[in-house]
Amino acid sequence: MSVASPLVADLAKHLRSRILAGEYAPEAKVTESGLAAEYGVARPTVRSAIELLAGEGLLVRSPFAAVRVPAIPLSERDELVTVLRFTEDLALDRIRSQQPDVRELRQAASGSLHGMLATLVRVSGSPRLEPIHRRTTFELMLLTQQHPGELASPDDAAAHATMRSFADAVATERFPEASALLEQLQDLRDGGVRAGGRAASSRSRR
Repeated sequence: MSVASPLVADLAKHLRSRILAGEYAPEAKVTESGLAAEYGVARPTVRSAIELLAGEGLLVRSPFAAVRVPAIPLSERDELVTVLRFTEDLALDRIRSQQPDVRELRQAASGSLHGMLATLVRVSGSPRLEPIHRRTTFELMLLTQQHPGELASPDDAAAHATMRSFADAVATERFPEASALLEQLQDLRDGGVRAGGRAASSRSRR
């Protein structure tokens, strides 16, 4: 995967925050020319930023159609939750077996719950799990924003104590405790939803 230039990365970051904040309605069209004029950058820069966000599931580029913000149907909620839980469970298993440097988890415990769980997957060192988890997290965030009241946003303030305990348990290799705390964090993130297809087999390994 090629590394985006700083200008492309900055533009993608700004657009990402606007999309996740709900500034663009579901199915809203996004044009290269409009963004280029708004930000005062060249269209190839905009095109590259759009490609980054399309890879994250935050924009959709269809053949012969305008780039748009996807509408995430509520019917996909359980599937998104299941994928996130499964990748996080696998990440914890990988950390237990390979013992990578997990000091970054302690720092992440003071941030957002979404960020903490993304850090868990990142420090596991899996090149396969991270892009899946990143995209699915953004899609769940879009769903939460597009269907207010149907899936609660995580209460980061309430989660911080559990996040710190989880980071400590992982760092000191108390993995049964870490597994239980991870499930608590997942429930907070998912608004208490217990997806029917969640990774029961992963739990049974503990």
